[in-house]
Amino acid sequence: MDYGNFNEKIGVKLIFEFKLDFPLYLGKGNFENLKNELTSVGFSDFSFSGFLSDKVFKSENGFYIKSRAFFIIKTFFNKRIADILNNKIYGLKPHKIYINRLNFNREFYVLNSNLDLDLVEDYSDFIREKLIEKYRELYGKNPDDNSLVVIIKNGKNYKKALFFGSKELINLANVLGLYGTGGYRGFLVEDKKFGVINNEIKSEL
Repeated sequence: MDYGNFNEKIGVKLIFEFKLDFPLYLGKGNFENLKNELTSVGFSDFSFSGFLSDKVFKSENGFYIKSRAFFIIKTFFNKRIADILNNKIYGLKPHKIYINRLNFNREFYVLNSNLDLDLVEDYSDFIREKLIEKYRELYGKNPDDNSLVVIIKNGKNYKKALFFGSKELINLANVLGLYGTGGYRGFLVEDKKFGVINNEIKSEL
C-alpha cells in the first residue's frame, strides 16, 4: 500500500479486534491510561475510541466488557505506526488488526464528548476555531478554506455530527476528533454500530 511522502499527513485508521476469554475491567481512569500508553511509544497527533463492545456491564467505579471488543486509533501515517502494531494494548494482544486510509466524510458519530453543546452559545464556531488553531500548529499556515459549519444531532444513545465547509478542517477533525485536540475527547466514527455501542450498558455481568 503506497502512502506517498510522510510529510503529506495522510490520515489512517487502525482497528484492533480483540477476543476476550474473560471479562475486562475498565476503571474510570482507563482513557487516560490508554492515552499515556500510546504516547509512551512516541505516538503524537492521534485520537482513539477507547474499548468498544456490545457486551458492556456497569460496576461501581467503571465497567466490564466481554466477548469481542474493538479499539480504534486515527492518526497521520508515520513510522511510529509499526511500534503500536507490535505492542499490546492494555496488556492485550489483538486477534486481528485492520489499517485503512481515511476517506473523506461529512457525517460522524461522536464518542466521549465532554462538552455540553447546549450550553455553548455558538458551538459550531467554537469547533471551527479549535480546528483552525490546530491546523496552524500542524502546517504553520491557515487553511486555504476556513469555512466550517457543524450541526450536532442528538439521538437515542448517540450523538451525530454533520460537517459543511472546508475539506481541510473536516479531514483534520476526522483524524484528531471534533475539537482537533486529539486523545479520546470527541472521537469521530463513521459506523453507527461503533457510535452507539458503548452507550447501551447493562447492569449485570
